[in-house]
Amino acid sequence: MADLSLIQAWQMWLDNVQVSQDTLYGWSILALGRMGKVVAFLSGLTVVLDIIGPERLRRFGARTADSDPVISRWLWVLAVGVFVVSIPVFNLIPTLIEWGVLSDSRRLHDLMVALAVFFVIVMIVAGYSKVAIVGFAWVLARPMFERILRWLSVAGLIIGFHFDLLAS
Repeated sequence: MADLSLIQAWQMWLDNVQVSQDTLYGWSILALGRMGKVVAFLSGLTVVLDIIGPERLRRFGARTADSDPVISRWLWVLAVGVFVVSIPVFNLIPTLIEWGVLSDSRRLHDLMVALAVFFVIVMIVAGYSKVAIVGFAWVLARPMFERILRWLSVAGLIIGFHFDLLAS
């Protein structure tokens, strides 16, 4: 596993040498490729937002604001409860292994992380969907921001694809 420069990495890639296990200026090329996929995907979402349009996004945000606040409140309580309960469980894992109750802590740890991530996503969607949707609509309704967003998306798509291709 060598630390390569960008030119060296591309030369090796062009010579059909797998470079995904190497590093690029200290960063894993495989990790850069994965981040590139995410950046390219997010950049592509601007096309979807552009098709939907700011007016439809605003209407959707207004409908979201009119949704039942009790459901949102219960989602918040559930998400915070799972998060609060997961902290002592994380601390108990080594003790449970020591006592022989658990043999494979990795599965429990992965399950707890997955649950925490799921409930954080639920909290974000329940609590901030209106803010995000109205914010996107506001940005898309401004010609200056729209141009900036489009150019940033083009740059993100090119850079993301570049690192994704290099890691392939």
